Amino acid sequence: DQWTRAVAVGLSNILLFSWFATIPAWQLQRRGGGSGAWDTPLSLPNELACFAVHVVTIDVWFYVTHRALHLPLLYKWIHKFHHAFKAPAAIACVYANPIEFCVGNVGGVVLGPALTRCHPYAAAYWLAFALTSTSLAHSGYRAFGAEEHDAHHEHFSWNFGVGILMDRALGTCLPEGLRARGAKKIMKRS
Repeated sequence: DQWTRAVAVGLSNILLFSWFATIPAWQLQRRGGGSGAWDTPLSLPNELACFAVHVVTIDVWFYVTHRALHLPLLYKWIHKFHHAFKAPAAIACVYANPIEFCVGNVGGVVLGPALTRCHPYAAAYWLAFALTSTSLAHSGYRAFGAEEHDAHHEHFSWNFGVGILMDRALGTCLPEGLRARGAKKIMKRS
């Protein structure tokens, strides 16, 4: 039942609500000045630099919005919905309140390409990469690097970011003692 509900919520978030984040990002990209992204040739060094900016952008954006969603009022009204999954499955990455999904999740993913004005092919690659990596982070499988986000669903006060940059910088990486207990649970599922 939870999985079926998650599929329905995820599909509505993707098909109906994601436009509230993607259209403003597209407008930001279009109005950024200079020549259009389609007019510039695809350049691997340039796109790799853009990709690095995208990684930092999503880590900062997601950390800030996700940490804010753990404030008591926002947690109760918005983010608690996502935390219904105590042991996340891949579908849980799109199982979120539409506000959280648009602002925190999609907003952070599309902001990087909008700011860098990367080539549309590189933006498409980035979007596919972001969706795949967030699915893997919610998969529950250690082989796919799910330990960090699984630990967040178990210990709500740690591991807010999608990468390690912000959690390390702001001291919210899960302490080793708690990590060891969580790792035993993940090993049992794997």
